[in-house]
Amino acid sequence: MTGDPRKARAAGTRVVLVTASGPGGQVDVGVRSDATPADLASSLASVLGVGTGPAIVEHHAPPRPGTPMGIRVPMDAYTSLADSGVADGDLITFRPPGEAAAALRPGR
Repeated sequence: MTGDPRKARAAGTRVVLVTASGPGGQVDVGVRSDATPADLASSLASVLGVGTGPAIVEHHAPPRPGTPMGIRVPMDAYTSLADSGVADGDLITFRPPGEAAAALRPGR
């Protein structure tokens, strides 16, 4: 194969349509599947209400064949959306670390 390998790699990259949500709001966005949650937070920080520093990230997926209850799992901020199993229609939530710790306290 000849040509620019970056163009070939970009041509094979899927786009996923997700909802990104944070304390400041939410937005529906089409994003390359090789992007990471850290990339999303950096690009959408003002909309989501999260800074560019660390955040707790969760992946929420609706029921699908094979996962009738859907899923809700923590995400690594530096693992690509594709490698995290994110698909069209999924929700990615961002929370500041302090808010996540408060949510995990007993009695909440």
